[in-house]
Amino acid sequence: MPPRHLLGVPQRDVISGKISLIDLSGAPKNDLVAAFASPSFTSTYLVAPMSMYSFLPRGVSSCMSLEERIFPHLDLDHIPESMEVGGVEALSLGIYAVQRSCVLEELTTRTSTGCHLNPFTLPGFTAG
Repeated sequence: MPPRHLLGVPQRDVISGKISLIDLSGAPKNDLVAAFASPSFTSTYLVAPMSMYSFLPRGVSSCMSLEERIFPHLDLDHIPESMEVGGVEALSLGIYAVQRSCVLEELTTRTSTGCHLNPFTLPGFTAG
């Protein structure tokens, strides 16, 4: 994550709690998905290299919509993944709007069908 002063987010909004920034760089996929399911936010956005989007669980990625593509963006932390995706996505940063209710529904469905991603064992997940 870049330094917060470069994000264009007023410090007063962070101090007041109006905006919360969570740096999940390097976090396991389950931590990222658990953060999406958090009921404590009004709006949730994911800012990530577009190549990483393709590695999210399909049901979870279907709960996101691309709001903005920033090109070029060179991600030196995930070169093999970027090469696998290829094209413009390999060199772009995406800003995605996350529909938390959709993520929560997807996690609940996966649990009831016996899929491997169980939200009730994810760090930070609380049933709401």
